[in-house]
Amino acid sequence: MAVPATAIAVLAFNHATHTLGPANGVLFINLVPLTSFAIEAVRGHRPTTAEITGVALTLAVGVANNLYSRRIPGRVAPAPAGKTGKTLTTVA
Repeated sequence: MAVPATAIAVLAFNHATHTLGPANGVLFINLVPLTSFAIEAVRGHRPTTAEITGVALTLAVGVANNLYSRRIPGRVAPAPAGKTGKTLTTVA
């Protein structure tokens, strides 16, 4: 039973990453340990200081990365040389 479930999970994750893009896919995969933490907390597990620190650090880095990647709205990465239709010239 584990092999088909694992195969379906991998295919679903690959499809989601393709749909959402790699940056959002990475953010999603970082939420997996946080989800496990939340499930265990609901089941009655008392988190340690290290666990809470890890959750806070993971959330802070995820939010900071997301904000950093969106810091200049509408900014597009420059096209590679030769793909713009313009020629490179030097100014003397």
